[in-house]
Formats: sequence, structure tokens, C-alpha cells
Amino acid sequence: AGAVLPASERRRAPDGVRLAADVAAQATTMAGVDPARVACVFASTRGEVGITDYVCETLARAPLELSPTRFHNSVLNAPAGYWTIATGCTAASSAVSAHHRSFAAGLLEAAVFACAEDTPVLFASCDVASSGPLVEMTRTTLGFGVALVLVPNGSAGATIDLALCA
Repeated sequence: AGAVLPASERRRAPDGVRLAADVAAQATTMAGVDPARVACVFASTRGEVGITDYVCETLARAPLELSPTRFHNSVLNAPAGYWTIATGCTAASSAVSAHHRSFAAGLLEAAVFACAEDTPVLFASCDVASSGPLVEMTRTTLGFGVALVLVPNGSAGATIDLALCA
């Protein structure tokens, strides 16, 4: 889907970007925050595994045939980039990856930013099903996407208490 993305970008965007855009749009709508003004943190365990496989195979076989668009979509911050462009967001954005701890690392990044800056922060974590030879290493068989808007000392909506432990 990726309805928040312009049609031309939606056609080029890989599954993970469209998934991230969808859950991010749902979270900002439900939280009643302006997507153009909210800081954001996007997290992914591996990014677009299918594109990584394509890039590796193409570089090994015929490097001059590498698609610039597909290479552009292989970087971990692609969801954050597509989101900020589509929504006109000029607030801070970041992309986090920490293998199997990516969700926790991204949530920590978003919570710390929200508290330090006393501002709402969008946190989106997404991974897509693996494909190609890397499927044996990653074993991710289903896509997953979740997004939250973290508001320090917020009173609206659901609450979650976070505490840092050594």
C-alpha cells in the first residue's frame, strides 16, 4: 500500500518502505500529530533483504548493470527518507539497526529523544520477509510493522511506562 507516498514513489518503493509508511501514517493519524512536524525513528533488523541479495549478485556478476534506484533503496534509512519526503517532514529523523535488538534499540532512541527534547517522536519498526539465498541466514518468513508516537508525560491515548535498567 504506502498510500501516504506519491504514486511515482510508491511504484519504486520496496515492500519495507511501503510497510513503514503505512504503519507510520496510521500511528500519526491515531495520535493526532502532524507527520510533517514530528521527529521520527525508523528501525529494521536487516532492511530490504531482497534488494541486498540483488545488489550482491549484480556486483558479483555484472557491476555495471546495478540499478541506481535499487541501490538507493538498499540503504537502511530508505524508509525514513521516503517518509520525510512524502510528508514534508523537516523534524529530526534517524534510522536504527541492531540485528535482533533493532526494535529495542529503536524504541530506546525514540524514548530518549522524546524525553530529552520534550517532544512527540514517531517510532516505526518494520521488517519484510526474506527472499533469495539470504533466506537461509535470516529465516524471516513474514513481514512485520508497528509504529507508535511517544509523547513524554502524555495524557492522551494509551500509556506505556518505560524505565532504563542497567
